This record gives sequence, C-alpha cells and structure tokens, in this order.
Amino acid sequence: MTPNPLTAYTANEIAARWGIKRPAVHYYLQSVVPACQMEVRGLKANAWRYDQFPAELRAKGDRIAAAKGQRSGEQLLSRPKVEWQPAIPLPELHGDCIDFAVKLQRALAPMLETRNDGNISQQERAAAGIKNYAREFEHAISEKHWWNLYDRTINRDAGAGNWTRLEIYLPNNLKRKESTARRASAAAQFPELQEMIA
Repeated sequence: MTPNPLTAYTANEIAARWGIKRPAVHYYLQSVVPACQMEVRGLKANAWRYDQFPAELRAKGDRIAAAKGQRSGEQLLSRPKVEWQPAIPLPELHGDCIDFAVKLQRALAPMLETRNDGNISQQERAAAGIKNYAREFEHAISEKHWWNLYDRTINRDAGAGNWTRLEIYLPNNLKRKESTARRASAAAQFPELQEMIA
C-alpha cells in the first residue's frame, strides 16, 4: 500500500504506531510547524505530514519498521489501525485482572482525556496521575512507573482515542478464571477426549 503524502499524524499516533514514547516524538518535532490540527475525541491535536519529519525521526522510524518486518517508518505509520487484544479474552480473565483494569482506567481517565492540553505540563500531569493511582490502588508508585502505564495504554489504543475499552488497561501478566484454567489444562492433557466431545 502506498502511503498518502497528504496524510498527517499526531504525536500520539506516531508514538503508538512506532511503539516509542510520546515525549520523544515531541522532542523531534518541537521546531517543526504542524501541517494541521486534527480533532481527536473532541480535542484539537497538532499533526505533521511524514515529509515534514526531521531526518533523525525518519531514521528512527525506519529502524523500528525494519525490526517489525516493514519496509519503512512511513509504511508502518500508514498501516490500518489494529485493535490491541489481550492474549486471554476478557470473559475468561480472572477477577483480579478485571479489577486492576477498572482501577487503572479510573486512575488514568482524566490524564488521557486531557493529553493534548498544552496548558498542563508533563510534571503536573504525572503528579496528578500518581495521586489518582494512589487513590484507586491504595499504594504509591514512582513517576517512571506511572509514565510506563500511561504510555502503554496509549500504545495499546493505537491512536483510536477509545478510552472506554477495558482491554487496554489490563496488566501485562494475565491469568484465567480458575474454571477456565482447569478446562484449558484438561484440554491440553486429553486432546482426543476433547475432540470426541466437540
């Protein structure tokens, strides 16, 4: 597929598609005048065309693309959005995983909804986010850990801006409900029996 030369990308989209930190994208584009502004979930966000990217940012994108089996960073950006899905479907997940996702969604929601608000500094965003996290989980985390959770959620969203999807807030280490896990174990031990039942 040939990328459309008129297509513009927000910093969040670039970070999500390439799997890099959003502040890194802003660093490369800080002196580049945006091509336009795009509306993302009711908010205005700056966007840039690929031909505006500085050489260093293009080179970074090309290296990432090569590692993912794509021809170029531009091709990686122009791929259709793929909805992130957990390895275990939501209905089969243990309640602890669901509880974590619900709490993290509540903790991150205010920061995600205002992520394009230039009036909020990175320090203010992190401080408010850490406070929200402590309220939901009843323990403190470091600023680095908070940014990791924030960026992971944005990367899983892949530019869709759909912050209501519970899946994107799930922990990295997933576990099944006990009944589901037992069925999966039995299926692995007795595949012929499972075939007969099916």
